[in-house]
Amino acid sequence: MLKVMLVDDEPIEREGLKLMLSRNRSNFEITAEAENGKDAVELAIVHKPDLVFMDIKMPELDGIEAIKRIYASAPMIKYIMVSAFDTFDYAREAMKFGIKEYLLKPSKVSEVLAAFDGMVAEIEKEKREVRNRQEIHHRLERVSSVIENEFIVSLIMDYVHEFNQEEWDEWLDLEQKKGFVTVFSFESEDSIQAKQ
Repeated sequence: MLKVMLVDDEPIEREGLKLMLSRNRSNFEITAEAENGKDAVELAIVHKPDLVFMDIKMPELDGIEAIKRIYASAPMIKYIMVSAFDTFDYAREAMKFGIKEYLLKPSKVSEVLAAFDGMVAEIEKEKREVRNRQEIHHRLERVSSVIENEFIVSLIMDYVHEFNQEEWDEWLDLEQKKGFVTVFSFESEDSIQAKQ
């Protein structure tokens, strides 16, 4: 479920966005609403939404300044900018933070849904990529432990000469060139009886 935050100083605009989304999409929940940029920063840090509909012109902090502050602690959050002004300067500033969707008020339902769907697709793609990277990292950790075990067995059995030192260093990412070794010698009752 996608977590969405609505930020607009006009309650009717927030209600309008909620209605457009709730009547046409079900893969989201509104986790927070803010009526100014200052509250938006605080709520975004607490609720960690996936997507924020951010108005540009607001009291206390404008939308761009709010995004700058949120971005510092939560760079993965995506934004759809909403404005009553078709101002290229705002759009250009927003692009610095990877914002690709920009809606003009009043927005048509089709425009809101197209922007929402585009951002959902991007968020889901990024989440898949993160999961894939984590899975690869997990697999590499498991393989690394097998290689470490093989290295120890090779040392014990004196097979380590089959690979050169540079190969072991590369595989195991060895940085230490010094260490300690403890050797244990065990005799079983079978070997004692065999000697008698």
